[in-house]
This record gives sequence, C-alpha cells and structure tokens, in this order.
Amino acid sequence: MRVIVIVIVIVIVILLLVVIVVVVVVVVVVVVVILVVVVVVILVVVSVVTIGIVVLVCMMRLPSLVSIVIIIVIIITTATNTVHCLARTQQHPGIPRYHMRTATLSSASSSASSSALMASPLAASSAVGGKVLIVTVEIDHQHLNEFKQVISEDAAGSRTRENGGCYRFDVIELEPGGNKFIFYEVYKDEDAIAFHKNTPHFKLWSDFKAKYTPSAVLSQTVVKGDVVY
Repeated sequence: MRVIVIVIVIVIVILLLVVIVVVVVVVVVVVVVILVVVVVVILVVVSVVTIGIVVLVCMMRLPSLVSIVIIIVIIITTATNTVHCLARTQQHPGIPRYHMRTATLSSASSSASSSALMASPLAASSAVGGKVLIVTVEIDHQHLNEFKQVISEDAAGSRTRENGGCYRFDVIELEPGGNKFIFYEVYKDEDAIAFHKNTPHFKLWSDFKAKYTPSAVLSQTVVKGDVVY
C-alpha cells in the first residue's frame, strides 16, 4: 500500500513539474513575442520619423537642388546646341558660318529679343545713327534648305556689295532645326535701305517669297528703328 501511495505522489510531483515547465516555457515565449513586437514597433516608428526628417530636410533644400539641376540642364543644352549648330554649318558649306547664329528663344519672346538686338552695343559700335530692320519670319519646313541658301546669298551680298550702305546683316535661327528666323539688318540711312531693295541678292529673297502658292514664308513681321547708342 505504501508503495502505491509513493508511486502516486511521485507521478503527481512529476506532473506538477511538467506543468510548471510548460507554464514557464509559455510565459517565456509570450515575453519574447512581446519583446519582438515592441522592437518592431520601435523600428517602424524610428523609420517613419527618419523618413519624415529626411523629406523635411530635402524640402528645405529644394531650391538649392533645383538650382543645381537647372544649371546642369543649361550647360548640357548649351553644349548640345553648340555641337548641333557646328554640325549643321559643316553640312551646309555654302552658308557662311558667321551668318547663321543660334539663339535659344521661344516665339513668345521674339519681341523682347528684337528689343535686345536693337540695343546691341556690338551692332551700334559701327553704325551709330544708322537704320535698323528686325525681320521675323516663319518658313515652311519643306522649303527650309532653299530658304537658307537664298538668305545666305542675300546676307553676304548685303554686307559686301552695297558700297558700305549695309553695316550688318545677321540671320538668327531661333531654334536648332526650327523654321523661325530673325534678320538683323543695320543700314547707313533710308537711301541705303532703298538701294538694298533694288539689288540682285535682295531679288533672290523677294522671288523666293513669290515663288510658291501658298507662300513658303508662312509669316513675316518687320520692326524698324534707329541706332542711338
């Protein structure tokens, strides 16, 4: 009988120990899970705060970053336009290089560019008191090559075959490969302008305008002024 009681007691003790061990293990697991959850929450909060701080700093530095980006874009665009302009000049050897100049201007700024050209010290330096014509034209794309040849001969003839009456005749291409141009012309006086309009090289231009129907010149505006400085 005593042996049976002792065995029962031992079994009960073992069962109690097992239960205690299981409870302890469960508690440890629960604690570990809680700790993991707490750590994850802390990491998420820290990450969100860090991202927020970075975004805030970037927003505060945005003007400087934009300025840097704009400067880089301007440098790349200018270099690309220069290379493109030189390549086009080599492809059209009949066009004097000094007559084809590229300006990064939009059509909306044509009037402003005209004012700037009229006040150009470079133009005025050799023609104080002269007459200025600023002609803005838009050419049909399919006639661009012929136009460039015609206006090249007109510009060259104006500069060299008008007895000094034409001080300056520049052809400005507003966009590389575009169809909008400005002629910047400086003459000695009204008589020089009248003489220019009766020259063979000017006739090339007037004949080009009248050659096609509809005209190859889609639009033309003329601004006239005096060189004062």
